[in-house]
Amino acid sequence: MTEERRPTVTVVIATTCEARRADAIRRAVRSVETQAGVDVELVLVVNGNRFDQALANELQDHPQIALHYREEPSYPAAVSHGRSLVTTEFFAFLDDDDEFLPGALLTRVTPMLADPSVDFVATNGYRHCDGRETIAYQASPRIEQEPLAELLRANWMTPCGHMFRASTATQEYFDKPTKYFEWTIIAFRMAMKLKLRFLDVPTYRKHDTPDSLFKSVGTAEGSVVAIETMMALHPSPSLRDRMIEIRTTALHAASDTNRRLGNYRRAWDFHLKSLRSRYGWRHLLYTRRLLLSRRRET
Repeated sequence: MTEERRPTVTVVIATTCEARRADAIRRAVRSVETQAGVDVELVLVVNGNRFDQALANELQDHPQIALHYREEPSYPAAVSHGRSLVTTEFFAFLDDDDEFLPGALLTRVTPMLADPSVDFVATNGYRHCDGRETIAYQASPRIEQEPLAELLRANWMTPCGHMFRASTATQEYFDKPTKYFEWTIIAFRMAMKLKLRFLDVPTYRKHDTPDSLFKSVGTAEGSVVAIETMMALHPSPSLRDRMIEIRTTALHAASDTNRRLGNYRRAWDFHLKSLRSRYGWRHLLYTRRLLLSRRRET
């Protein structure tokens, strides 16, 4: 790559900047500033009032970091704000507890430099949990031809495994964020209109803990909101039946999660909604479990 074509990439890290996350944040920052073959502008968006002042000062004084603060304690809102700060041709995001692998940004930007019609790139990576490392996404050869259908099978765009062209991946794709599954929704919005290139190459390491994989009631209910948000974008009829099926499954999961937590009114609300679906018959027998659970509590 010639020096005059050396690309400049903005990397946005949204973080609560808490003291307990200090080592992970420093690891994420190091993985950005050591990227070869690209010039990086590193933006940190600190959100909420839980931040550690000493750590914030340390990051503020870092010569390669532009630190911004938002009072609203919202990761999706911080991501949206981070997009509004981009002034370079290309940009990417990184969660504060994850890291880029060496050469990640150059690997992602290269196909975009070679083909101006490519609007965004997604890549594979590693998921690290309890000392074990696995491939994050089982890639399909059909992903570039059928990105929406593949997204309904498994999310191929993580918050640390992408690259965007700023002129086409515009602010509108990051506005109106949801609390859960925001990257799946962003990917869906983009894949409806923009051209994707997927690279089955590991370019990141995502650090998970057992707690982060726990399906809370918020996550379960958020999956319903996410699929309904995507359905409201009016995808093709060929996808709609699969989305109805996914919504039914999500409604059932939200009901069962609330049942296990003793939230029986909400459990019934989600269950009755699932039964109204054409796939609701699959969960008819669950009605008995819901009734029995309530009786045991009384």
